[in-house]
Amino acid sequence: MTVAGLVLAVAVIVGIVVTAAGAPTVGLTLVLTGTGSMALAGLVLLVSSPDKARSALIQLIPPALAVVAIVTALIA
Repeated sequence: MTVAGLVLAVAVIVGIVVTAAGAPTVGLTLVLTGTGSMALAGLVLLVSSPDKARSALIQLIPPALAVVAIVTALIA
């Protein structure tokens, strides 16, 4: 894991804690920023290095699912 990946993971964890503490706007912003950035990094890896497709999908799918779930919950 890179330092950037660690920073994104910390942002997501802090976002979850802040959301649970009663500040959903700030918390969900942190969560969506972190997970969205992770998903984008996976997409960039997939496009730039097709030979690393398995790794890219492992990096891309979980955060993309989290983004979809959160946005769906916010819309509903």
